[in-house]
Amino acid sequence: MNTLDFFDALYGACQDGWLTLWTLQDKRTHWFPVDKLDQAAETAQKLSNQSKDVYFGVGLRREQVYREKNGKRYLARGENKDVLFLPGFWIDVDIASGAHKERELPQSADEAMKLVQSFQLPPTIVVHSGHGLHAYWLFNRPIKIESDDERQQAETLAERFQATIRTEAMKQGWKLDNTSDLARVLRVPGTINYKGDPKPVEVIKVEAI
Repeated sequence: MNTLDFFDALYGACQDGWLTLWTLQDKRTHWFPVDKLDQAAETAQKLSNQSKDVYFGVGLRREQVYREKNGKRYLARGENKDVLFLPGFWIDVDIASGAHKERELPQSADEAMKLVQSFQLPPTIVVHSGHGLHAYWLFNRPIKIESDDERQQAETLAERFQATIRTEAMKQGWKLDNTSDLARVLRVPGTINYKGDPKPVEVIKVEAI
């Protein structure tokens, strides 16, 4: 599964909204309408080839978000209130390595995979981020968030979902970060993780979509 296939699996059913790419080194955000997923995938590749760590906003944003600093206007990443579509739930499982300060983590990708598969439903897509796993449980169709009440409900469900897996991790003596915020950014498959020794970010498991 390449970058475009991954984006299409998450957002192919969406009719509106914006996909964001964010680069760590320069803290820049790139915005793409959801009908331009091919352009987003191409840009992710170009940015990665420039030795940049590339992330994407899991929740599609409602509209472009601008901020102002020192009299200059710039495009920002967006916050929970800016999310329009949510393609599913996810979990970020770090693996013990020199890339992470936390030591109470799964010691291998196999241990991390066993953890994400301990949930009652198997993840739809699992990405090896280079120093961990990002697992996604996709909905049949992305859910649209159109009110404050719907946003609050989505925030609560995402947090509860992750809490289930994080509780299971605690039984193993592992500590996982809470990454359930709707505006979360995660690494883009098909790019390179430049933290420490460069490693590929790649899809390693796909259930029937």
